[in-house]
Amino acid sequence: MNPNPGQTSGNGNPAILFVGILFVVFCSLVFVWYKILKEFTLNRMTFIMIVTVLVIQLTSSFLYQRQAFFTYKKLLASVYQEQFGFIDWQYIEDITSFMSIHVNSQYFNVNTYFMFVSSSVLIALIIRKLISMIKAEEKN
Repeated sequence: MNPNPGQTSGNGNPAILFVGILFVVFCSLVFVWYKILKEFTLNRMTFIMIVTVLVIQLTSSFLYQRQAFFTYKKLLASVYQEQFGFIDWQYIEDITSFMSIHVNSQYFNVNTYFMFVSSSVLIALIIRKLISMIKAEEKN
């Protein structure tokens, strides 16, 4: 669902319709991870290590994704310059906005899939920890 650089993009971005579905899937995934993690006992050190690894992975993935996006913008600009002899930066900014079909490869790729899964695990871990802290507080 991503046109090649230099091609027109049609009338909108049909992949954006999946964002609502992905939100529901994300919430369901957090719930499933919570149910799975609830069955295991995690000591404090294990919890801290897992959260640290997930935060490092998400941070590095975000930075990589951001760099890949800027590299893609440069690629689009160079293709535009080859075709027309100049770079229309306003056009490049327009076709790399949120709703553009030109950036689907930036939203839907292996890196963003792992970010999706990792963030759902991280949120489930945090929810599990918060609930266990609330239950421990209620006992006292």
